[in-house]
Amino acid sequence: MDLAPDCTVVVGGRFEGTDFGQAPAVVAGGTGGAVLRLDPRGQKVLKVVRLGTVVSDLEVRRDTGAVAVASDAGVAVLEPGLGAAAWAVGDQGPASRVAVAGDGTVAALFGKTLRVYDASGALLFSKAFGDAAVNDVAVDAVSRRVFVTGFKQDDGYTCGQLQIAWVRAFDYRGAPAWKAYDWDKTQAGDAGLCADTRGMRVAMGRDGYLYFAGESAGGNFIYSRDPQDFAEPAANVKRGPYHDAYNTASNHITYYTRLEPATGAQLLGQVLLARLGSGKGNTIRPLALAADEAGRVYVGGIAACCIAARDALSLNGRTLPPYAGDDAWVLVTSPDFRADLLWMVWNAGGKGEVRGLAAAGGAAALAAVVRLNPFHTHRALQEAGPGGYASVWPGWPPAP
Repeated sequence: MDLAPDCTVVVGGRFEGTDFGQAPAVVAGGTGGAVLRLDPRGQKVLKVVRLGTVVSDLEVRRDTGAVAVASDAGVAVLEPGLGAAAWAVGDQGPASRVAVAGDGTVAALFGKTLRVYDASGALLFSKAFGDAAVNDVAVDAVSRRVFVTGFKQDDGYTCGQLQIAWVRAFDYRGAPAWKAYDWDKTQAGDAGLCADTRGMRVAMGRDGYLYFAGESAGGNFIYSRDPQDFAEPAANVKRGPYHDAYNTASNHITYYTRLEPATGAQLLGQVLLARLGSGKGNTIRPLALAADEAGRVYVGGIAACCIAARDALSLNGRTLPPYAGDDAWVLVTSPDFRADLLWMVWNAGGKGEVRGLAAAGGAAALAAVVRLNPFHTHRALQEAGPGGYASVWPGWPPAP
């Protein structure tokens, strides 16, 4: 999910059985996979492009509106009008994640291999990782950096089995520029920071900063340390029971932080967890990440019971049904991380998870997987579907 410069909404996934009344453009023999352009309110389909059998990720180039797409057919960059592909690469297998910078540089993940292309589609460099997982990629034209996140398995010291999150930055030639976290089992073990951590998402905010979202199996985590200096505490903002990892076990919780793209220096960080009625910490996992022009952070994913004020939440004047499992949630923080501007779920008795988020120019949008209907609908293009959900709502204006 992303927002184009003309305020239209761009969403990708698997769309079968209908072209929404459009004559679709077809790229590389596309079938069930598609990119849709919706009007700014998300109520009308304006364009359909078919590519692959499923689109796994996309990002809109913020100056021109070109769309970089990752699918099981590889990587393609669609022209701003979505009428054709400017270029495509289909000989490297399925692509899972993709990002595009303001200069047209595209970074994509093919399994555990990073491939970076210039604006014409020429390969700049590729790099294979031997880590346990490689989960996301971002790219920045100003610092000329490419960012990758994932986690490694580093077993055999005092923590026993241990997963360690990392962020690694490279220049446009593929040379290492900096890294964050990426500690080893000895450092973590000696400090007693034995919670498994995983890097899940990286994203360039529209404020020019890099954002990272990860998860941890409990509160004794490496996120308590500065990501580049293990001896220093992290610049974490603790406030209230949902942003402080006390009274929690090995349930997975969320962590997000703002970094300087050029150097990886940490500016702010914060933990997020759900809580049971007893006050005990519970699971909340990040699967989507964005930041708007003012640095408001949008994080989303899947949560167990319960986010704050869960029983009192309402959408469009309708109180949502009680928690029924697998809440698809979105949190929006203030730029200084000291206030929650919005913490909402879209479940109306169903189950799901937020997979895509976008925020820009006073608008916000999400894409979610629906495991079980119903989800909340309002002026919906389709009232219900077997597996997908999208929502558009007013965000905050660009100025803080």
